[in-house]
Amino acid sequence: MMQLGVTKYDGLVPVRIIKGITEEVSGMGFSFGWKSNKRKDPHGHWNHRIIKQKKNTSTDGSHLIPEEYPCLREYVEWLKSDFFGPSNLLRFYVNAHTYGIDGYPHTDSKRDREEQTVVLYMPPEWKPEWAGETVVLNEDADDIAASVLPRYGRLFVFPSGRVHAARSVSRICNVMRATLVCKMGPEVREGEGDDTDDDEEGDE
Repeated sequence: MMQLGVTKYDGLVPVRIIKGITEEVSGMGFSFGWKSNKRKDPHGHWNHRIIKQKKNTSTDGSHLIPEEYPCLREYVEWLKSDFFGPSNLLRFYVNAHTYGIDGYPHTDSKRDREEQTVVLYMPPEWKPEWAGETVVLNEDADDIAASVLPRYGRLFVFPSGRVHAARSVSRICNVMRATLVCKMGPEVREGEGDDTDDDEEGDE
């Protein structure tokens, strides 16, 4: 699995896939109360889980993507073939924020593995004055290393062990800040590395 550091990409995901994903996500129902860290985060945000498997799994969950989401299936296959190379889909969900909902600084994994978080921004329109950045802290977690605004079809990739957070949208923002989030890991056999509990959920 290729390691990419903290990087954003525009115009990389095929337009046909993005349009299909947009339609599929628009038909999803969201539940409120998903937390970036169950023990520390006092608040929650909107979420839709696409696949359900243990948070500490190392095995591939691509086969768990529901059949009614063919474009999401194609997107994951694109990540695994054209972007990262051979890799496992560990977790897959959509997060959403509206005004007044803050993200909480957290990591997506505490395990010593080469896992990466992939954020695909979904709002077709986004203005800089709406805020809603994803921020990633430096390795000492005492300063911002990267701050990325939502942009339709933009990919933002970073190591899952880095502290990050989704910033709240501004009061003038009248749309939902939706992100499609993949947690990717190296290819491993079933049962390998599944022995570490993890309270992190992710708000991206």
